[in-house]
Amino acid sequence: MPDRKTLEAELRELDERREDIERTLRSALDRQRFADDPAVKETAQTDERTALRELDRLMTRTRAVEGQLLQQRGNT
Repeated sequence: MPDRKTLEAELRELDERREDIERTLRSALDRQRFADDPAVKETAQTDERTALRELDRLMTRTRAVEGQLLQQRGNT
């Protein structure tokens, strides 16, 4: 199991990545809502699905890292 500092650094990186994905998701939702061009809306829907998949994976990894940190704190 990685050490505490490594896990905390990964958690910070995951949080930064989450913010990026959420910005992408907001952009995709805005384009779906406000775009007049059907092609833009279709691309935005694809972008939304991709962002949601990435966010799901990221949140799963975040929970795993948080769990590892909790285990380490319980062992010390």
